[in-house]
Amino acid sequence: MFGYIIGSVKYLTSNHIILENNGIGYIIFVANPYAYEIGKEYTVYTYQNITESENSLYGFKSMDEKELFLRLIAVKGLGPKTALPMFASGSVSGIICNRLILASAHSTESGWIHSAILSNDILHKINSSG
Repeated sequence: MFGYIIGSVKYLTSNHIILENNGIGYIIFVANPYAYEIGKEYTVYTYQNITESENSLYGFKSMDEKELFLRLIAVKGLGPKTALPMFASGSVSGIICNRLILASAHSTESGWIHSAILSNDILHKINSSG
């Protein structure tokens, strides 16, 4: 597992960057790849998701974002692929606002959102980050 990787961005797509460190290019899924500049060095805080069919790195510009991400994916039914786009707003307060707006816009079709908001799982996890 990696806590963070320091390197320069060599390539970006609509959902990931390739961060080079010591001659190795790491594919890191990020909420907004266009917030990174090719050729510029970054410290990217990472979460490694290993499942039976996947081994992926998810990246964040700050430790606060990573910690919030970890709290969000701790909510039952909310995985990394669903949680990552919430960070596209670029700020922790924006993430909270986007999640509440999305939750109010969806009905019970999105059962995990509905139940998470009603039970305050997400807000409790966010608030407990201190």
